[in-house]
Amino acid sequence: AHARCFFPDFELAPAGGEALAADLAADLATASACHDYVAALLMDLALVDPDLQDLPLAAALELGRAWGLSSVLEARLLRDLSMSKRQLNKLKQEAAQRVQQAESGHA
Repeated sequence: AHARCFFPDFELAPAGGEALAADLAADLATASACHDYVAALLMDLALVDPDLQDLPLAAALELGRAWGLSSVLEARLLRDLSMSKRQLNKLKQEAAQRVQQAESGHA
């Protein structure tokens, strides 16, 4: 909803989104100097609305995995959020399922 304030045509999953994600993953694979920056952006976006609890972090972990940023993003979560390894591992285990439930409207 917040994104629509700035981008009225915003769609959560636009047509052709898979191709865009694949292109981004390919670009990131060759731009390792950007990994930490992109991981920081993912983390910042995931923390914007505390009412959403861990769901945005789960989505960020899934995007990080898809984009080849898992290790960088996980290191940031451990360091910057003082998240324990146990908390991170639990979130990682549940991430895909939580994102899928949210996308299907059962969150």
